[in-house]
Amino acid sequence: MQKGLRILLIIYTFIVLFIGLQSSINSQSISYAPVITNIKITQGFTGSILISFDIDDPDGGLLEVKMLASKDDGKSYTIVPKSVTGDVFKYTIPGKGKSISWDVSKDLPGVDLNSIKIRLIADDGIKLTQDLGTPTDTTQSKSYTTTPDVSLGANMKIGNDGAKMVLIPAGEFEMGSNNGDPDERPVHTVYLDAFYIDIYEVTNAQYKKFVDATGYPKPVYWRSDNFNEPDQPVVGVTWEDANAYAKWAGKRLPTEAEWEKAARGGLVGKNYSWGDSPIPPKGAGNFADMTAKLVFKRWDVISGYDDGYSHPAPVGSFSPNGYGIYDMMGNVWEWCYDWYDANYYSRSPKNNPKGPESGRDHVIRGGSWFADKDCLRVSNRFNYDPSYVIQSAFNIGFRCVQDADK
Repeated sequence: MQKGLRILLIIYTFIVLFIGLQSSINSQSISYAPVITNIKITQGFTGSILISFDIDDPDGGLLEVKMLASKDDGKSYTIVPKSVTGDVFKYTIPGKGKSISWDVSKDLPGVDLNSIKIRLIADDGIKLTQDLGTPTDTTQSKSYTTTPDVSLGANMKIGNDGAKMVLIPAGEFEMGSNNGDPDERPVHTVYLDAFYIDIYEVTNAQYKKFVDATGYPKPVYWRSDNFNEPDQPVVGVTWEDANAYAKWAGKRLPTEAEWEKAARGGLVGKNYSWGDSPIPPKGAGNFADMTAKLVFKRWDVISGYDDGYSHPAPVGSFSPNGYGIYDMMGNVWEWCYDWYDANYYSRSPKNNPKGPESGRDHVIRGGSWFADKDCLRVSNRFNYDPSYVIQSAFNIGFRCVQDADK
């Protein structure tokens, strides 16, 4: 008897739920398709691309993100990527900070990444109206929306000085390290507005345009053949020199937080821009290596690593990081906007920190062509007198940034 009552109760509950669902569907004559926004695509290591985006769906619930690609500059979209990870080809929920990593080199060996375009499709599986403001016949509406074509070039711009720049998306990241020096602690969450950063360090050729246009003094190391090639990074510049160039170009020097976020290239919690191993992989950058040891016999170098350069290398000679930026680690130290304070992290504001209001030295970051592995940790901080140029300044240069809304 009790078993029969339970069965009747289950049937009754099902009928009530079914009627309620039908009433809900009938009463809601209009629903909305999910929309992907803020999509960004950047170049990663060894032939991969990284895609970040947000998804908004007024109806809520689960949805699926699909991906199509073109290798003929958008003429046809017939490629369904296979070597992908992240928020794609599976169910997810609406929200910000979604990401996809695609190893293009596995799916399309030898293809030019700059010829790749992608489309993302957000589908919640329900017949919806596409126009968020206008009711339509739901029998004719779609359950999905497709993004416009997006490529690596969509996040690029050319600065007033002719330098290529890449967009670093707005968002949070974890700054600092508990594995490094005391001035790298504590690890803290930082939010940064979107900004553009030079893909390469400022070169001698670029700096010469500035000198020719303004009559600014020439760097002292242009007298040396080891440092004066047009495509080498300019060195021997003070903070004031770098800041003057940045203003002339309509840019500015990066804050220390902007520099570290860009240097991390999207990696989270890693000691180095290439991962956690203290030994850099081949092609990671220009550091204190076996070639430099042939010239500078007493140097401590990274044993077993050889980049082929004993002095600054032409910019872009090595692999870019996950944001498509070159030489963030090694080649030359880079000036930051901030004054240096060893204890600043303990009181740094969360949003867009700009460093202490005053100080004696400015921050430099990134290590250089004669830096060992201890200087190459992505969180490593160093400081230098902003107006003092001595022999050691032959390893200090810079790159510029610009607010995304300019």
